[in-house]
Amino acid sequence: MSRTLPFFIVSILVQLVFATPLGIVPSPLTITNSMLHWASLGDSWATGVTWKKELDYDEDHDEVIKCRRSKESYAYQMSQNDLLFPKQGQVFKWPACSGSAFGVMAAQAEQMDEGTSFATLTIGGNQLGWDNMVQSCIYVPDPLRVICSPEYPDSAGDCYKAIELTKSKLNNDKEFLKTIPVMIGAIMDRGKAKNRDFQLYVTNYAHPFNVDPNWCDEQSFGMFWCRPRLTSKLRRAFNDIAETLKQKIEEGVQYFQDNDYNGRSLHYVEISQGFDTHRFCETNHTFEDQWDDNPNSENVWLYNPPKPFWVPQMPMQRDVDTWLSEHPENDVGVGGPPDRPGSVMRPFHPKTKGFKSMADNIIGKLTGRSK
Repeated sequence: MSRTLPFFIVSILVQLVFATPLGIVPSPLTITNSMLHWASLGDSWATGVTWKKELDYDEDHDEVIKCRRSKESYAYQMSQNDLLFPKQGQVFKWPACSGSAFGVMAAQAEQMDEGTSFATLTIGGNQLGWDNMVQSCIYVPDPLRVICSPEYPDSAGDCYKAIELTKSKLNNDKEFLKTIPVMIGAIMDRGKAKNRDFQLYVTNYAHPFNVDPNWCDEQSFGMFWCRPRLTSKLRRAFNDIAETLKQKIEEGVQYFQDNDYNGRSLHYVEISQGFDTHRFCETNHTFEDQWDDNPNSENVWLYNPPKPFWVPQMPMQRDVDTWLSEHPENDVGVGGPPDRPGSVMRPFHPKTKGFKSMADNIIGKLTGRSK
């Protein structure tokens, strides 16, 4: 006799598990042959950025280099979490890929399995030139640059120009806000073709900084000769962009919910609040905490690049020469060889505990334990 529970029994059990105090409500999860099929779509905030072998999700080297999927990510942690559904009963598909933007989301959705119950989606940061801001305002990772640009908010500075360029892209509703419901529609069409009960859960991104004036105002994450200070004005500018991005994502989700017949199958998940007290520049943290590359760090839940040994002091030229010989692909951000180390691609991405917070918020939404 087969030991697989009949479909109708599994459906009843799932509804009981996710009952609320107001009564038993249908779960958003559709179980096929006792298995939960689900997928994760999006960019590097959906994949994480693997930077050492034990964090690699993919076994194929080319796939590791292409998409950087990491076992730190919220998607992987969800797939290993029995609170969502017994992990032995999960069939997890992971089309998300580092570097992705709106234009490839339909193609990612095509890769979902037949019978997919739901997908998660984190996307939008790569549309804006976020990495250009990080390079120009935070790290300035050019060892040959000795004439430094004015600090933010000087309008003649590279940082100011990078931030204004990102703002212009974010506030171009034709190219950004109006694209969100169209992209969601393309994903939803493909999801509903695979399962009429398909649901989509869209997240925002975390605000990277604590903005309170504190010890961080006179510190810098600059890696070489140019050391822009992490002033509260600069930190607030970064957080303001993260907040505007959040609002645009929420507006796009709300528009789809209000105007598309599949609107009830779309859900927004707020994740930034979970990073409170664990951002860069928290008042009760230290400068050394900012560079802690322990994936399970208790304090800062976002990555910096490998810390040059002279920081926070200015280097000697021989120090820089030594560093470059040990880290030939030192560029922080976009561009450069595709096989450069993940350790210089991970900055401003969550560590394991940051991604766990995201996973907890998504599971809470899925199971009805959070609004």
